[in-house]
Amino acid sequence: MQRSETQFVKNAVNILVLRTPRTLKIRITQPDAEDDAVFPYMISLGDDHISGEVKNNEILEETFKKDVEKGELWVWFYGLDNPATLWEFEIRLEPHQNEIIDAQTRLNALSYPCGPVDGISGPLTASGLHSFQTDNDIEPCGELTSETTNKLKSIYGS
Repeated sequence: MQRSETQFVKNAVNILVLRTPRTLKIRITQPDAEDDAVFPYMISLGDDHISGEVKNNEILEETFKKDVEKGELWVWFYGLDNPATLWEFEIRLEPHQNEIIDAQTRLNALSYPCGPVDGISGPLTASGLHSFQTDNDIEPCGELTSETTNKLKSIYGS
């Protein structure tokens, strides 16, 4: 399976999802700070740590030597004497946009509504996938797994 560009999704429980093997890439912005403000950061990967500084509204990009499934990003927006903002992150594979488009097309055609065919794996796509997985004895996770892709192709065709 190919990996998509790095992107983060911040959800209500403050989890970031990193979608590349070992690279964290995120724009750091503090709207109240000057454009030339510099923020210290630390990435915690279990017992390994990476630290540095990033300018306001610029991309923080670090590549890990260690293959990990999760970690933490700490950013000190108001200096090291103040509490840091923490984002936990998980590393997951994300299907390429074309794989999602293929799945959405098949799901809609098989009467598992997943919204517009747009290549975005949002809540409607997750719902359609979950229903399809449940009906086809696949672990219902609402994500496009290889087992789900193979079943969709076997029912709908390639």
